[in-house]
Amino acid sequence: DGGDVRRNGKPVRAYSRKELARWLAVLQQDALPPVGFTVREVLEMGRYPFQNWLGDEPEDSSGLIDGILEQLRLTPFAERTLEHLSGGERQRVALGKVMAQQPRLLLLDEPTTYLDIGYQMQMMDTVRRWQAEQRLTVVAVLHDLNLAAQYCDRLLLVHRGRVAKIGTPWEVLERSLIVDVYETEPIVVEHPVTGAPQLLLQPGAGMPLPGSGAER
Repeated sequence: DGGDVRRNGKPVRAYSRKELARWLAVLQQDALPPVGFTVREVLEMGRYPFQNWLGDEPEDSSGLIDGILEQLRLTPFAERTLEHLSGGERQRVALGKVMAQQPRLLLLDEPTTYLDIGYQMQMMDTVRRWQAEQRLTVVAVLHDLNLAAQYCDRLLLVHRGRVAKIGTPWEVLERSLIVDVYETEPIVVEHPVTGAPQLLLQPGAGMPLPGSGAER
């Protein structure tokens, strides 16, 4: 409810929209609406912050767009319009659009909500490779705690509008804290390959809902 968000000591509201867009990009929860633009056209929209009022750029960005299409396996769909893509494919196009924007800070708002597990892993693997290659800062909102533990260096757990814990995945995904926040008793195990903490849920270990017969 108060305070400032600052970049290099300057409040972000003091920057123009194009200035901010050259630094910050957001990938939202909902995939792009099925409007009549082609995949290539949507990716080219990510170049808007670098264009003049005529829509021209100092340098040709077609090579960048081609590289993103290939990296996200969207090249076969480049001239296909969005209404002919699945939800998972449209979400990949949305990721390609923010990649074309070349930000320094990427905000992810539940980017995997509507994706099956294969697309979830592809999405997060792509973001992590991009982060490493471009030295990005990535902040993600994720409700899947196992996915967060696999891909995030630090976690911030929020409970009823307050910070419950900040730390490494092992520090945050601690059994007693999960019980307090989520009212269910998990089993916390180490992933056999990555070593990240993973939660196994136990049927019947959740707290009874108010007014249920189990409460009496």
